[in-house]
Amino acid sequence: MYWRLDQTLKYAGEVESVLRGEKCHGFLSSMYGDQPDYWSDGLSGTSRLRCITNVLTRMRFFDANGKMEMDAKGSPDDHPQLIPWFKVPSREIRRFNIVFGHWSTLPVGAYDRHYATDSGCVWGGRLTALRIDSDTPEWFSVSCNNDC
Repeated sequence: MYWRLDQTLKYAGEVESVLRGEKCHGFLSSMYGDQPDYWSDGLSGTSRLRCITNVLTRMRFFDANGKMEMDAKGSPDDHPQLIPWFKVPSREIRRFNIVFGHWSTLPVGAYDRHYATDSGCVWGGRLTALRIDSDTPEWFSVSCNNDC
């Protein structure tokens, strides 16, 4: 499974529209869940919105059949039978960089043109930022404390 950039923006807009609308509370009450675990253009309603939300915020791994594996925690080394989303073979080679977070057990760093930035600040780690508008990406990191 992969979405082109224009599809990703369109699908994100679908969720955004609901979150900005009168049906926001209804969606929020049913947003969490691991099903459906496979994208289909035929998805509709809450199932479609939940799948889009999971792809954009929770997805880390796929199994060999292209099913999202939402229960797997940890780093790719902890799950050799699974494929990190950014290494799925069917993904197009991109002309642009993708910066992502929300995966503190994945070491911060570059994975081809994918940049993992979650350094576990909420767990007492560091807060990391990345500047990618130059030829060489620049990493910035500061200690986290509980005074904030």
